[in-house]
Amino acid sequence: MLAKHPDIQSKLREEIRSRMPFLFDPEAREVEENIEKADVDLLPYLEDVCKESLRYIPSIPMTVRKTIADDTLAGYFIPAGTTVYLMANTINRLPMYWGETANKFDPSRWRDLPDTYTTNAFMTFLQGPRGCVGRKFAEVEMKTILCSLLSKFTFEPDSSVQDPEELKMWRLVLRPRDGVSLKVSPLEQQA
Repeated sequence: MLAKHPDIQSKLREEIRSRMPFLFDPEAREVEENIEKADVDLLPYLEDVCKESLRYIPSIPMTVRKTIADDTLAGYFIPAGTTVYLMANTINRLPMYWGETANKFDPSRWRDLPDTYTTNAFMTFLQGPRGCVGRKFAEVEMKTILCSLLSKFTFEPDSSVQDPEELKMWRLVLRPRDGVSLKVSPLEQQA
């Protein structure tokens, strides 16, 4: 997504540079004391970009649960033992929760959520006691990798291939059918 949105990529890189400038120095980035000072949770725009990426294209688009008791949902009776499919990719883009821009990649939405938003609208990791136990690890890992990559490279779409958004392949883990082709340039060589 950052390759398709160079303005967001630049803004995020500047936030990283302002809080962790040592990442942009090839020698300083290897110094243990600097690494110990790095705290990806102190970067609010990084948080917004990661959340929006996970909302917009959840890596696991759906999950399956089985009901343990009879229940009624939106006027429909659901007996115990019913298999229920939870479509995170659909819930994460419902205009009733996310507003008119639900189908737009917009990290700024996390600073001004619509009144209709509820925490249960962000279903990438599910919610409650049966939500993903690895959520925090995945979030920190994503932020750490982004900080490392954006301090070294710029990313642009490869105009010779189709938009990966058009080529999604539905599996347990959502991915582009033929991978993603990007133009990656070292940051140090940029003018």
